[in-house]
Amino acid sequence: MSSTNLRHLRVFEAVARLSSFVEASKALHMTPAAVSLAIRDLETSLEFRVFDRTTRYVRLTEAGKQYFERVVRVLTEVRAAESCASSLRKGSYETVRIATTPTVITSLLGVAFERAPTLWPNVRINCIEVMSHQLPEVVDAGIADIAIGVRLPNNESTESQLLFASRWTALIRRDNKLARKHPLTWREVVAETVVVTNQSSRLAIQKALPADVTIELAHEVSTAMSAIAYAASGQGIAIVPGYMRQLAKAHKLVAVPIVEPEVLHMLEIANARRPKPEPHVLRIRDFLLSEVPSVYRKLV
Repeated sequence: MSSTNLRHLRVFEAVARLSSFVEASKALHMTPAAVSLAIRDLETSLEFRVFDRTTRYVRLTEAGKQYFERVVRVLTEVRAAESCASSLRKGSYETVRIATTPTVITSLLGVAFERAPTLWPNVRINCIEVMSHQLPEVVDAGIADIAIGVRLPNNESTESQLLFASRWTALIRRDNKLARKHPLTWREVVAETVVVTNQSSRLAIQKALPADVTIELAHEVSTAMSAIAYAASGQGIAIVPGYMRQLAKAHKLVAVPIVEPEVLHMLEIANARRPKPEPHVLRIRDFLLSEVPSVYRKLV
């Protein structure tokens, strides 16, 4: 392990995210051969393979998937430290680290980026992209000051509260017969092949449905963007929170709310309870509690 360095980890992260040695080399401004060598050195150091690769695809191995989760955390902290050092050279400021999924950042947090610098010039917001299933841990682990996600802990060390509730929405190809209906019932949706982001979402939805309305044909994917890609390719109907409806247009999908019964997606915001957060962290949290729900209402 002593020969593993940050360069290896950054190359590994790029290949894992892009599923391509060639695309990773472009993103990192390296040659494909240099990327391959870095991955080979990393695997030699680790003594296990991190990728299965053929001429057609590059995929994380099971060991690689577990290692990737840890690497993302390490590199997130390294980037935060580098950003902090850069800003300290330019002058002192206070940082608020917000951990959430890429779709929440894209769909909802523009207001924070736009208005916060005017309201609090000495506060910098650093968004950390995290997989949804990792969000319950980030505040307690000290990775972030604020987390935005679902099923966040509310206990002695972490405080969570509802940010807003949104109706689940179906993203459907325009050539699907259900794209012409508005709204849809859950019974109509589950008769089709659906795409959900992870098993937790599927179980939460199923729990709220009547016993005779069952999600049987389903693809479970790790991210909302993967669900959208599945829907766009005709492999199913993506079931996503209502705040993601604007992303449908870019993929030529129709967004249709799902009703009867009404099942809500609860988006929560969390911060540390102990130790007590700094005042600037609480100011940004309260700002998000006030502003983000109105952003959602404008979207729908």
